[in-house]
Amino acid sequence: MATETQEEFKAPPHHPCSKILSKVPAEVIAKLQKNFKEIDADKSNSISKSELVELAKKTLANDCTLNDDTADKLIKAFDYRESGQIDFYEFVAVYVFIQTTINFFREQTDGTGELNFKQTCFLLYDMHIGLDDNTIVELFNTFREKQQGLNLDRFIKLCSFLGLAKRQYFLLDPMNYGSTKLDLESFLDAISFFATSRLDSN
Repeated sequence: MATETQEEFKAPPHHPCSKILSKVPAEVIAKLQKNFKEIDADKSNSISKSELVELAKKTLANDCTLNDDTADKLIKAFDYRESGQIDFYEFVAVYVFIQTTINFFREQTDGTGELNFKQTCFLLYDMHIGLDDNTIVELFNTFREKQQGLNLDRFIKLCSFLGLAKRQYFLLDPMNYGSTKLDLESFLDAISFFATSRLDSN
């Protein structure tokens, strides 16, 4: 029965989230699908920012809630179809990302509720996000928003930003060489998403 349920919710092979879904237990996918359908009021098979906030309340741990700004960043990072919303497969990817982040976060914060710079470095390393210390310093100072450290919400924003930046970079390096050359026009085009997904401090 579990196998049939897994097959029922299997993403199309070409979908960017198909590998993620294949690793999620069938019973979890079934529960997420049920919650997704309840929130998707207009039956469009996709959810908006406000609907993601409501869906998070049903599916995430009690100590993890999303505000509109964080939900917006997550949708931009996982909206592979660039529709402005996320479908069910993309939502499962968001769910897996948040759950993984929560687990890593709890291990590193020692119950304080915030990451200091050293803990942020360790956590990004544990999540296989390879960045040099200078880059992490800039990110840490930007996302801690005048606070002492990064709480869970701010850390999720940071990771969402990195996911979006990574997608943007791969458009410029489709062969995965690890480096690319840009003329001015290409550079401006590459960073244009920063203006539209500007990080607000509220």
